[in-house]
Amino acid sequence: FGVWFLATSPEPVTSPPTPKQEAEGEREWAEESCGEKDWTTCKHHLDEAATLDPDGESEPRVLRMRQELALAMAREAGAP
Repeated sequence: FGVWFLATSPEPVTSPPTPKQEAEGEREWAEESCGEKDWTTCKHHLDEAATLDPDGESEPRVLRMRQELALAMAREAGAP
């Protein structure tokens, strides 16, 4: 009797995303939500991204989304 081993290649090792990569995903979701004028979801994703990668708050697109968000919330607060 013989023993046969079936050679298989090992599963590729992937590392978990870095906080900066996770933040980028959150910012992409925020951009989509802001574009749809879903301000609550937009704010949620921007805030999550800021927690993961505070330095990213200075990116031009983040500043733009924060400004759009502030204007929209001010309009909603002033609405009857």
